[in-house]
Amino acid sequence: MLTIRQLYPILRKHQKLSEHRSPLLSQGKVAKFMSYLMMALLVVYLIIIAITLALVATDQKSMTAYEFMYSFLPFVAILDFFARFKLQQTPSQQVKPYVLLPIPRYTCIDFFIIRSMQSQGNLVLMFLYVPFAIMAVVFAEGLWLTFLFLIGFYVIELIISQVYSIFRTLVNQSMVYWLGFIPVLAMVASPLFFTKDWELTISFTHLTRGYAHLGEWICKGNGIVWSTMFIILGIVATINRHIQHKYVYAELSREEKAIKVSNSQKMKFMENWGLTGEFIRLEILSIRRNKNVRKIFISSNVIVLIFSLICSFSSVYDELGMIRFWLIYNYAIYGSMLLLRVMTFEGNYIERLMMGHHTIEQLLRAKFYIYS
Repeated sequence: MLTIRQLYPILRKHQKLSEHRSPLLSQGKVAKFMSYLMMALLVVYLIIIAITLALVATDQKSMTAYEFMYSFLPFVAILDFFARFKLQQTPSQQVKPYVLLPIPRYTCIDFFIIRSMQSQGNLVLMFLYVPFAIMAVVFAEGLWLTFLFLIGFYVIELIISQVYSIFRTLVNQSMVYWLGFIPVLAMVASPLFFTKDWELTISFTHLTRGYAHLGEWICKGNGIVWSTMFIILGIVATINRHIQHKYVYAELSREEKAIKVSNSQKMKFMENWGLTGEFIRLEILSIRRNKNVRKIFISSNVIVLIFSLICSFSSVYDELGMIRFWLIYNYAIYGSMLLLRVMTFEGNYIERLMMGHHTIEQLLRAKFYIYS
């Protein structure tokens, strides 16, 4: 049997070959170009934001530049976490082709977890931190403090990548696991509710000041803070390791249950609506039976609810123009999230519908009725 040291280079080689042999590599040249273009635009935006923040930080008298950048940590971390849902795969999605091979059961999972930590995606935000450090930190504080400033952010990025992998795997099993994000969010926002004397209050000043102090401890090499960060990284990586192993092997041993269609599911009353009623019935059954479709449906409704609550209970959007602007998103969200579904889940019959434009019209009308 191969040793772990011999196995890791083989797995790395397989991953590179799979990327080059993928049909999408030759068929999706336009999509690949657009993804590179969007990534280039993202890098430009991050550099512009870094320059702007550096200019603001140099004028700050109440805190140093590195404290100023760390004060934005909770907001950047939350945005980074949700952005990974579009960009990062979980190890369980990559390890499935290898689980039936005579390989130690945790070896593949360990490899893909390590590889996820080495992913270039964890370096994207460095285009924000490095220009900021060059302009506002290195000349004022020195190379050693700048090094700790950047390494601190990188370790935090690794922790976020493992937390994302845990939640992504659990949410793929059930949307109920989103409730587990509430205590994590409460921990991140804990400085918002307490003063330094542990008095209960709510102030964004306390939140930013708390993370500014954290940045000071990180950049000045506080041993307790650095040890805590590495302990947290080890804990979330270990939890991720066990969760990936559990769900990979649980899915392989799962038995598919036969789906029984009852008379209530047939919804015969929609036959009076003709072809539009048929498509409405098909849409409802797809949401009920298909786990992926149901998740998209629930997620889009939650986002619409959040935007509606913002418009209803926030005084910032009292102007009619702003209300109309935000309410447009309530209609755009369904279209943007369902567009992918039309081209994938419904791809088995969409090609036949293309033969008649009237049929396409009926399909879109049925979707319009449901989601309106």
